[in-house]
Amino acid sequence: MNALLNGLLEVSSITFGRYRFYGITPLVAWVPPRIAGIYAISTPNSGWQPIPYEPIYFGESADLSDRGFATHHARPAWIRAAGSESKLYVSVLSMPGSSESERRQIESQLITSYQPDANIAGRNMLLGAGRADPAITAVVNALIVRK
Repeated sequence: MNALLNGLLEVSSITFGRYRFYGITPLVAWVPPRIAGIYAISTPNSGWQPIPYEPIYFGESADLSDRGFATHHARPAWIRAAGSESKLYVSVLSMPGSSESERRQIESQLITSYQPDANIAGRNMLLGAGRADPAITAVVNALIVRK
């Protein structure tokens, strides 16, 4: 069920690609579940349709409760992309029993499809804003997908 909360649409799920993510929750209030899955960091964006949350980062983990979101390497990029920490929301595609390879494949598809700001910013930082040779770019892209 969807409702308005502080002028924002509160939703119980959101679809990215062909995957349904659950629990669009403010990151500061979120308690990561002890499950394997893909997580989406989003920020409110009224121009984003049909649900006004724009994905700014996709990641994967074998255990979301052990991922360390408060100290995540991309957290500064999330805050830059959202404008403030209070505008960060998280949702999860639960994948119990999944392999790291399965999660990385979906994560890679989502990053390729949506080009989220914080994933792209991290890649550009590692690549020196695109000045690296193509072989290095391929290696860095593979590493980014693993985060």
